[in-house]
Amino acid sequence: MHFIFAGQSAPHLQVLDLGNNRFSSIDVRSFHGLDSLVHLDLSGNSIADVADGAFGRLSRLARLDLRDNRLTRLTASTFRGLKSLRYLLLTNNRIQTIDRRAFRALEGLVYIVLKGNPVGSQPVRFQVFCYGAPAMSLT
Repeated sequence: MHFIFAGQSAPHLQVLDLGNNRFSSIDVRSFHGLDSLVHLDLSGNSIADVADGAFGRLSRLARLDLRDNRLTRLTASTFRGLKSLRYLLLTNNRIQTIDRRAFRALEGLVYIVLKGNPVGSQPVRFQVFCYGAPAMSLT
């Protein structure tokens, strides 16, 4: 199931919990009009695809929970626009490929969890530490 939220009626919404639904993909229009969002929970879905730039308008988002989905890769544009992101939870997905620039724009990131994914640890550790995430879990 594809997800698009019509946020025009909720421009001041700060917390959105969409956990444990049956969403399989996130489109670039999915969160249009939700510019005030601070916390987004998408855990427990079946999300396998996140369109490049899908979170691009969520510049105030501080916490993104993508645990327990079916993501297989993170591109250089997956998290583009998330300037305020501090917590990124990616536990128990199927992530095998992480572009070396996937976390580049996440300057405020302080906590990331990648455990439960079949990623190669050395490239991921190098990239995350290069961009200063002080707390990280791969196991």
